[in-house]
Amino acid sequence: MELPGFPLFGVLTFAVYSFYLLWACVKGNFKLGLRLAFWKIYPMEWGKTKMNAFLANTWIILVCSVPTVQFCATSFPIYARETSIDMLFGTQIQYLNVFKVFWENNVFIVAMMCVILLTMIYLTMRPKDRAKEVEDELRVLANRKPGENI
Repeated sequence: MELPGFPLFGVLTFAVYSFYLLWACVKGNFKLGLRLAFWKIYPMEWGKTKMNAFLANTWIILVCSVPTVQFCATSFPIYARETSIDMLFGTQIQYLNVFKVFWENNVFIVAMMCVILLTMIYLTMRPKDRAKEVEDELRVLANRKPGENI
């Protein structure tokens, strides 16, 4: 049985793409976390994460989810038509005096594409996670016995 006007594979593709973008935010949060220069303030480590780190990282993911949803709704307006997110971004926020100039010039989309481009360049030039290598070396040094040679 086929439902008229319901493109199943298009909706599934949109859902998978949206989930991928949000998963990229989660992965980036686990990789980068909340850092101040070179120090992780709230690291997410297996079996060692404190509750305040969970709360801080959840806050970062929640802050990232709003631009992700906005990007998906802007990229695929057909699938977002007549939804509450289309009402929110398409009519209410878009025409506020504060955000009108940003929306007319696509500032949010350009800023996100710039961050994506800079991240791609950085990860192409430095594909290894040097911070993880340093943490592993420090862990080995911390666990060795006194007087033991390296």
